[in-house]
Amino acid sequence: MSRTMSDVKVQFSILQRKLVHMGFTSWDLMTEQDVLDGSPYAYCLFLRFILTFFHDKTSYLLQKYEWFIVEDNNLNFTKSLFRVLREEYQYTPSIDWAQFSKSHFTCAKLSICNFLIDTWRGKA
Repeated sequence: MSRTMSDVKVQFSILQRKLVHMGFTSWDLMTEQDVLDGSPYAYCLFLRFILTFFHDKTSYLLQKYEWFIVEDNNLNFTKSLFRVLREEYQYTPSIDWAQFSKSHFTCAKLSICNFLIDTWRGKA
């Protein structure tokens, strides 16, 4: 299913509100175009912030899964996060980690971020 840029902007607006509410302040490290283009750098920043914000959940996962890594290159981080999402939450993103590591796939990346926030807030 093809998504329009308008759909992407609406979905990003939802994520942006959540991140601002959580205290995300690193907007100067990316441009709006980076976000809309699906820059893996931008989305790894978002995901690492989410993991830091929910430090108790992240700590639990780091203890439970010895292979789960947060502080590594973006590719290894994404691989391990996708595995945690599958094993812990039975959530399989609509893209794989290799697709995540490329620009594009913006809606799928937004969905992953929103899923993690909503799940850890108890809203999923």
